[in-house]
Amino acid sequence: IEQGLAQYGSYTLKVELSAEDVRVEGEMAVVRGSTKATFTHTQSGETVEATSKWVGVHERQSDGSWKVVWDIWNRDSSLPESFGT
Repeated sequence: IEQGLAQYGSYTLKVELSAEDVRVEGEMAVVRGSTKATFTHTQSGETVEATSKWVGVHERQSDGSWKVVWDIWNRDSSLPESFGT
């Protein structure tokens, strides 16, 4: 993740995740939600927000914990062309 974000320059990142629906059937669970990421440029203070939707499929492990087996997401809109410059 850090390597991927490095291409955008000197930004701090705040991420808010929201699980909006959870469905459990036996040893499998599906979770649907949204994400809001706020990038703040460390020098100028300029902020850029990005929102996305996601779905994760989880499988219950023998110890009772859950493991993500599939995860997919898409951004609601493109980042501004000026982002990262």
